[in-house]
Amino acid sequence: MYGFFVVCPLMIVCATALAQDPVVINLGGPRKANATISESENDYEIKVSLIPVRCFDQGMNRRLSQDKARSYATEALILHVGGGKQQSATISKVEIVEAGIVDTRFVLIMRVPRKSIRLVRSKDVKPTVKPEDTNPHRSLLKAKDDYQETLEIVAKTLSNDLPMFNGSLDEFYEAVSDTEELGVTRLKSLSNEIKADRWLLSTERDELLRAIAAEEERLLNQLRKQVEEAENNKEHE
Repeated sequence: MYGFFVVCPLMIVCATALAQDPVVINLGGPRKANATISESENDYEIKVSLIPVRCFDQGMNRRLSQDKARSYATEALILHVGGGKQQSATISKVEIVEAGIVDTRFVLIMRVPRKSIRLVRSKDVKPTVKPEDTNPHRSLLKAKDDYQETLEIVAKTLSNDLPMFNGSLDEFYEAVSDTEELGVTRLKSLSNEIKADRWLLSTERDELLRAIAAEEERLLNQLRKQVEEAENNKEHE
């Protein structure tokens, strides 16, 4: 008695459709980013590799590198789903599977359910996805744009981490001093990297350095204001 196995043509077609080869997209940009997109029945998995941010402390470098990698991954997915066209999209769910330094590059793996992405084709419709999840023209960024984006993230982080007065002036003074030192150090590190970047035009470099100086002044003024408010509150207790 002989056994046999019947292969259904439909099974072959379905298996082939679900086992597509990964798509590689060279995103370029200042971070020399590239992305590999793999598809399953329910998800897209995007792996992005790029030159990491190196000029800050380890925690800030990781945060900035991950933010940039996530934006590059989103752009790659939109390009892939949109057939290579630059456009916007709404993405309702994103999962970061892995993120960190591999050799000399920062690598992020992001998973997005198929049903959670929708292309926005009309110019009149703004994407509802979180701002950090979409930058449909990231691969067109120049070095100046990358530095400007970095400065904006650093400034936002410093603003979010401003100390709060809890009743003790001594503790508050110490917290303010720590915040000032951290902010000035981070801004100086970014300034030094910009000064050393030979690919920047002199006008671009000057513009970025002025923006950094303005951010440092804003931070110091905000800290002075908080100290004055804390001292006034203490006097009226």
